[in-house]
Amino acid sequence: MQATNTIQERVHEFLKQYPPFSLVKEEELRAIAQQVRVLYMEPEQVLFAQGDAAHDYFYVVRQGSVRLELQDPERIGQILLLDVCDEGDVFGVRALIVRKSYSSTAVAGEETLLYAIPSKPFEHILAENEEVELYFAAGFAAGASALRRTMTHTQKARVGLRKGAGAVHPQRLEELVKVAADKDLLACLPDTPIQEAAQRMTTKNSSFMLVWDAQQRPIGIVTDTDMRKRVVTGRVGIEEPVTAIMTSPVITIAPEPAMADALIRMIRNRVKHICVTADGTPKSKAEAVLTEHDLLLTQGNNPAVLVWEIRQTNVENLPGIRERAEELLQKYLEQEVKISFIAGIITEINDAIMVRALQHAEEVLGEPPVPYCWLSIGSEGREEQLLRTDQDNMLIFEDVPAAAVKEVQTYFLQLADMVQQVLEQCGFYKCRANMMATNPLWCQPLSVWKKYYHSWIQEPTEQALLNASIFFDFRPIFGDFSLSAQLTDCIYEELS
Repeated sequence: MQATNTIQERVHEFLKQYPPFSLVKEEELRAIAQQVRVLYMEPEQVLFAQGDAAHDYFYVVRQGSVRLELQDPERIGQILLLDVCDEGDVFGVRALIVRKSYSSTAVAGEETLLYAIPSKPFEHILAENEEVELYFAAGFAAGASALRRTMTHTQKARVGLRKGAGAVHPQRLEELVKVAADKDLLACLPDTPIQEAAQRMTTKNSSFMLVWDAQQRPIGIVTDTDMRKRVVTGRVGIEEPVTAIMTSPVITIAPEPAMADALIRMIRNRVKHICVTADGTPKSKAEAVLTEHDLLLTQGNNPAVLVWEIRQTNVENLPGIRERAEELLQKYLEQEVKISFIAGIITEINDAIMVRALQHAEEVLGEPPVPYCWLSIGSEGREEQLLRTDQDNMLIFEDVPAAAVKEVQTYFLQLADMVQQVLEQCGFYKCRANMMATNPLWCQPLSVWKKYYHSWIQEPTEQALLNASIFFDFRPIFGDFSLSAQLTDCIYEELS
């Protein structure tokens, strides 16, 4: 009995280090750990083959490695390497997301230990935990065969679009990554003081700086992480040369590498940056630096990428990004992904568009005169919207003296009008019944909203019932959520 508990504890301690398990509640993760199976695989042993029915488990590499391979449809007998899974990587998630046969073959690359995670008890976590849902969606929508243990960091990143970048389209792992020589490559010589390097990185808004010799051959790289761990902690002084904190040697690769090759090198070497050199070795001139983020951006219909782009781009680009979300929706439907799963991801994207539109309106109109909360109602409020239907929303603002209500409401009606225009450009047409925050009736202070709900509950006329069917399904999107919470408390008081 003691041995079993020890194994379960080891499983729990290992899983909690990596996403999606690091995003799961402690008690739920312990319950999952009790049901995990430990599998040993010999080198070249096949776990599942392309075309096999999906198992009742998905898998995490505990030790060793697993190759994911695909039969080349154009060349009989030829095998394409899709991915290599290392410690902490998740694969075989088709059993969890869809009920289809495996699209690739999993082969142990060496003596390997796997944790087999039962899909059934994990389903409720997937349904209730938005972070876990987005983690799986990000990899699955992008067509990834395995989900990287570092995915959670890239999901949380806040990065801008490159200037002049157009729509990005997903690439298969065997396709080549086009990396143009960077004339403005951020680099320095080995004797450069750390303080100077940090200043240049800040000026260029870069998370890294390459260190090269007089012939521009790479010898090291300095990252934000190096700065935090070694300089901010006081271990190394800012007057020291960058060689005191740089990571060396630099992992290099030849121009236009296969995406799989670039990913595998990053994974194998536990790095997020690879230097592209003229001949692929450290002995030739550095041309560019390929980052984990660069590879992620090639997966243009990854929902995480879409959300990042929405948060960072100008509102003029939002319609094009929303079109790509429609392609994502189509891909999900073709893969027979659960509707609840799809709705959750589309909700994330739609919410991000609304938030960006509201931020833009505030930038144009100036700071709001009082705190407010923008809420979605109806199907979007219930997180059930798949297609781009009409706009249904409301706005609550903080109570102000009666003499100031008109002026404050005028600001928020202008804000709502700007948001409505952006949403319309993104394909969300105006509500024919005018159930929108642009209607003065639905752009009111909290006290008025409380009166609305009081009358709808206490005097259930035909119109009240119609309003209740729409306005009782509200969900805060942006602003001061406490206003929404106060309205909810009021409704419960009326019903009690």
